[in-house]
Amino acid sequence: MYIDILPNDNLEEAVMATFSEKGDKKPIQRIRLWRQQEWQWCAITGWQDEEACQAHIILIEESGDGEAMLVTGGNQGLRIARIKDADAEMPEWDLDDDEQWAEGFLICTMDIEVD
Repeated sequence: MYIDILPNDNLEEAVMATFSEKGDKKPIQRIRLWRQQEWQWCAITGWQDEEACQAHIILIEESGDGEAMLVTGGNQGLRIARIKDADAEMPEWDLDDDEQWAEGFLICTMDIEVD
């Protein structure tokens, strides 16, 4: 899998990376991330052509480090927002919302919690 994201309104810097896929991608809407010294549930979406799209997680071979989980979005990366818990409603995705942030992709450990 090759990721090539140009600078855009969601993600200011270009992102390029190549990964060796080892499984099928699965759609996700929520992910538990380590942020600000604690585990936090976050809503996650892909960002494609200035709007939300499906985010996915896939098993990869991380060069030299073994297996990992890769989270990808659209041609403009990922959009993420902290939520109360795994059952919380999805936020209204908005590039002007200071409570939301962007990532090109995420590499997570094999035990990452997703929904």
